[in-house]
Amino acid sequence: MDLSSILGTLLSEDSVQTVSKKTKTTPKQTQSVLDAALPMLLSGLQDQTKSPENLESVSKALTTHGKKKVVKASSFLNEVDADDGAKIVGHLLGDQTQTATQKIANKTGTQPNQVASVLAQAAPLLMSLVGNQTNQAQGQGGAGISDLLGSLLGNADISKMIGGLLTEGIDIDGDGKKDNILAMIMKFLSKLFSVK
Repeated sequence: MDLSSILGTLLSEDSVQTVSKKTKTTPKQTQSVLDAALPMLLSGLQDQTKSPENLESVSKALTTHGKKKVVKASSFLNEVDADDGAKIVGHLLGDQTQTATQKIANKTGTQPNQVASVLAQAAPLLMSLVGNQTNQAQGQGGAGISDLLGSLLGNADISKMIGGLLTEGIDIDGDGKKDNILAMIMKFLSKLFSVK
């Protein structure tokens, strides 16, 4: 299972631009919120598998979300149900949802409602991307959800990985070349704010 490809899709220009439009936030705000929130959401997902009573529901959720293939992030995000996304965030962050939302808002200079909107869009995409990989692995006779998520997340420093993806890049379009996500975002922002 490849965590870097999941993060690469979530942080791609395609994702950032689409979430930005749907939540009426700037691309810079969207990017900042995702950078701060993804480690929390992924940690929350992993924590859910440590509880026997939550493991079954997480397994079912990943199996269900994983049935929808993510071919293009923008196409997927345009069909996201924000209410469903908010419920996913609530499950992943639990009673820390409000605290985490405020913390992200303070860190990124955004409003809590903006953070909540971005997370509600990103969470279904995250679940589908992880679900795609867990379903594929299980279909090949792999381990259970808990073991698969353990191998996916392990002791990875997700924040550091996100920083590396932004600066070093990842092959987003499958052409064999690493796409510098930060450069792509900056290019997009420069086009957006350029004066004609």
